[in-house]
Amino acid sequence: MIKNLLIFILFFFPSTIRCQCEPNWFGQNCSQINICNYNNSSLCPNGFICKTINNNNNQECLAIGTFEGNSSNLIATFNYSSIITNEISFRLRAHLQSTHLLTIKNLINLNYFSFYLSYDNLLIYHDSLLNNDLLIELNNNNNNQTFQQWTTYHFQWSNNLTLIFNHLYIYSINLTFNEIFILNDQIEIIIGNGFRGCLEYVLLGDNLYIPFYNDTLIDNKNSTNLNNIHIEEINNIEINNCTFNNICENFNCNHGKCIHDFDRGKCLCNYGWEGDYCNKNIDECLQGNNCSKEHSICQDHIDGYYICKCHQGFTGKYCETNIDECLSSPCANNGICIDLINGYYCNCTNNYISTNCSISLNETCFGHLKSCQNNGTCIIKSANLYVNNPQTECQCHDGYSGQWCENDLCLKLNCQNNGTCQRLPNKKAKCLCTQQWYGDRCQYDINECIINKTNICLNNGTCYNYPGSYKCQCQENYLGIHCERKHSCLEHAPCFNNGLCRPDGEHYYCECLSNFTGLHCEFPTCESVPCRNNGTCLPDSEQGFLCNCTGTGYQDERCTTEIDECLSSPCQNNATCIDQIGGYICACSKNFFGLQCENKKFFASLGFSYHYVIWPGVTILLLLVIILLTVMISRIRESRRSRGTYRPALNENGQSSRVEFSMILKPPPEERLI
Repeated sequence: MIKNLLIFILFFFPSTIRCQCEPNWFGQNCSQINICNYNNSSLCPNGFICKTINNNNNQECLAIGTFEGNSSNLIATFNYSSIITNEISFRLRAHLQSTHLLTIKNLINLNYFSFYLSYDNLLIYHDSLLNNDLLIELNNNNNNQTFQQWTTYHFQWSNNLTLIFNHLYIYSINLTFNEIFILNDQIEIIIGNGFRGCLEYVLLGDNLYIPFYNDTLIDNKNSTNLNNIHIEEINNIEINNCTFNNICENFNCNHGKCIHDFDRGKCLCNYGWEGDYCNKNIDECLQGNNCSKEHSICQDHIDGYYICKCHQGFTGKYCETNIDECLSSPCANNGICIDLINGYYCNCTNNYISTNCSISLNETCFGHLKSCQNNGTCIIKSANLYVNNPQTECQCHDGYSGQWCENDLCLKLNCQNNGTCQRLPNKKAKCLCTQQWYGDRCQYDINECIINKTNICLNNGTCYNYPGSYKCQCQENYLGIHCERKHSCLEHAPCFNNGLCRPDGEHYYCECLSNFTGLHCEFPTCESVPCRNNGTCLPDSEQGFLCNCTGTGYQDERCTTEIDECLSSPCQNNATCIDQIGGYICACSKNFFGLQCENKKFFASLGFSYHYVIWPGVTILLLLVIILLTVMISRIRESRRSRGTYRPALNENGQSSRVEFSMILKPPPEERLI
């Protein structure tokens, strides 16, 4: 009875009974090899930790995988033989980056989904049916997640085409979990290919971990996990508890040392330095100092400290103490010392000056013993009279010199040749010479012909120098003091028709060719045959010639313009005038005639048209001709009828029907048939 009860419980309620397994075996029925403690040791690869999961029904070798970037990736496949829950989760740590993290793809229907990281602290979801990427923000106030700390990301697919992120946030998608995970289909998993960071695990469903190793631990035929994942390819995934090696080898910290900051180097700066590479000196003076702002300047040092550089007259660590220079009694001749900042001031008695009251006022031009001459003014050259070694001098009027302005420089110069002495500042003077003289005293004549060799006499004029002056001898066609003006012969070429222009002082005259005359050779003579069209040339003293165009039919000065005799309208009675050389022709209308169409025809004078006479007459004449012809034809026919011979017909005399004429009918010789 008890045995049957145990059989019933094991068959219908297997989860209520658990076997106490021997050390090398594991599982509910003790049918799996204990990879966590097989012969008192773990069968997991080095660096992996064996963990019992899923209510002690499964064992996994787990470790943190360190991915180096483009060189690190994992490709795995498995036959989906046992249904898993429609969820996936992974735990990672990484700096911000834009890269591929994970892709799971059904190799039969090619449906897939992928996860990417983004520099914008986004997790990007993409699948084979989604038109636009799904952006999942990680740094908002709701989930407060980021890549840079260890964080778990959980996704669950629902049957109503929604994706639930971390059990809280819902996103709409087009691809369900079951469209990828189809029983007996082959599933491909790709991790990495650019990801730099650490993955603690990638979990499919609630119990299927993706291994970060490709070793076959043991041929465990009795394993209850039917979705065995096979690693196709694994490259450069380190199992070192998320440690990146050699990241400080090429990381140069100028004034500090490199320390590990997860997957990259970071500079720990020496005191007094800052910046990503410890290359920026910290100015401690700007950080706050105790130096007197009024009496010192703070000087920063690169080793992380500062010093106070005191202004003159101050001392102390922070330049807070004024130095009393009157302690040494520097004032002479009963002068009173007044302490100043960085110095002292002597209040001297009358007639003593200088810093220490040691010089008498009479030693300067302000004293009574010496004074400035020629209205010179005594001035102080130094800042004042109470400085060390005070300086005074006489400020002379222009043209005077000497310590006391006693020298008149214009008297010494004695300018010659009408030169004028100009008094100048700074105890100077000079002679202002006229244009023809030069020298300190205007004693030398200026040879303008040499000094201005190319500019003084223009247009190839010749320069002749004289004491105090010069003269230009100009070429034939140039005038002016410097031959600067062109003569009219050259400037305007006033002579026409190849006439030669001859200068005559400021004036000119034209030499004309024989066939031209006039003041500017502008008039041709009869020798040039100026008259055209048989015009007669007559010499003229004013214009050179006159043309007589009488009888030629032409007019104007040279008989070149034809005379239009029709302009006077000589034709009468609306006749058309046709111009001719030396005359005209009138084309008369039908009712007029004559040279100028001045005569009217006879019928036209009667006042009616000849058509009223001619056409009726022609009609009557035609009728008479027709009547005459009709009469003539009638007579001819009658004449022919009377001259013929009659022969009876055959039926009249019984003879043959052949008729013979004794004569041939001919028209009379004097008549013609019409």
